[in-house]
Amino acid sequence: MDFRELDRVVVKGREEPVTLFEPIALSGRETPDEPKMVECYHRALELYRAGRFGDAKRVWDEMGPANGPATSMAERCQAYIADPPQGDWSGTWVLGSK
Repeated sequence: MDFRELDRVVVKGREEPVTLFEPIALSGRETPDEPKMVECYHRALELYRAGRFGDAKRVWDEMGPANGPATSMAERCQAYIADPPQGDWSGTWVLGSK
């Protein structure tokens, strides 16, 4: 099975982040577009974790509205552009509820 990493989140009641993955396809059975989609998403994730929210948002926006995780991350980038994370930001999203 091929996966793409979506995000690292800290869930309510925990202190350590959990890495979230999305299954893409059975190994060797991905469509021709899926490897490029995963590569683009991971490139944006690297930019996001480096605090380069505008650059990450541009990459996720280019993936189009049909890509739900990319759309969600682009929206989060927009929020961080308006109100950047404070202090020693670790690149993880802290969930306020279960």
